[in-house]
Amino acid sequence: MSGLQGAGKTTLARALERSGFRRLCPDEEMFRRHGHYGKDFPRGEFRVREAPILLDIAREFRRLLQNGHDVVLDHGLWTPEERGQWAATAMEVGGQPVLIYLPESHEVRWS
Repeated sequence: MSGLQGAGKTTLARALERSGFRRLCPDEEMFRRHGHYGKDFPRGEFRVREAPILLDIAREFRRLLQNGHDVVLDHGLWTPEERGQWAATAMEVGGQPVLIYLPESHEVRWS
């Protein structure tokens, strides 16, 4: 999935999960391990704390795909590099990546 906060990525990812996909969400794992950004851990540490989580998610992503599961990555994938890395990971283990882009206006995102 690709899209800014509030575009509906998690809503769609949860719907896919209900239909049998395995949902992986780095943001939820980040919160589980570290709490709220800027409250439970200092601002400026997000990327450092996120890096091992993304590695763990990538391992689980590979494992699930290798075992024949459909997987939805509930993550922003904001840069072409990120999208390319995850697509390559999927293809390495026989998966077929599909990018779902969710554009949304600022008015709708804020509502």
